[in-house]
Amino acid sequence: MKVLVLTKVPIDPPRDGGSLRVSAIREHLISKGHEVRVISARNNVITSAQAKKRISKQIRILSSALSTFSVSKWYSPSVVDQLVSQAEGFDPDVVLCEFPQLAPYLSLFSAPTIADFHNVESEIVSNYAKTRHGITRVLANLESLALQRVERKVASTAAGVAAVSVHDSQQISNWTALKPVVASNGVSEEAFNITCNVASALAPTVVFIGQLGWRPNID
Repeated sequence: MKVLVLTKVPIDPPRDGGSLRVSAIREHLISKGHEVRVISARNNVITSAQAKKRISKQIRILSSALSTFSVSKWYSPSVVDQLVSQAEGFDPDVVLCEFPQLAPYLSLFSAPTIADFHNVESEIVSNYAKTRHGITRVLANLESLALQRVERKVASTAAGVAAVSVHDSQQISNWTALKPVVASNGVSEEAFNITCNVASALAPTVVFIGQLGWRPNID
């Protein structure tokens, strides 16, 4: 099966939780014999063939991307060109969309879509709004509602949906007749295998390795 993976940032090498998840999914699919290509919305390397403009597609996708700030900031004409080129030369059997903010690009493909929700973004923005005041709070609440419309559309039109937690899965279930698959993030035991002599802790110890620059990890 040919799988086209659409994600936000380059995954070679993976540098954060999101790219680690996408990288692990890619490697698993390849190990199962599937042909996988990954396109990043932040990868601006374009060949001369990809540089040809597709005006009608650009306008259609741009108008969709402007639905929310969180979606519009991931729009790039160069990515549209790359995706169109990939569709012509690769003809994927399925498109794996790793973030709902990339939903406008899905209109380029007739292949079924699998939506992988790394987070319920509308909930994150809603929680942020609760900590703000005045116009910032109003704008954040509006953005949360707009994001929820995007997430609802992605979930309701996808052929399959995945979530990282039971909590997220329950929220997404309100938007689709499908039962979301919970595929939790994890860490490699091999990567954290400490071979040197380490003094035993006096009490049970938990080490949190999440990036504290990402607000949900702080919450």
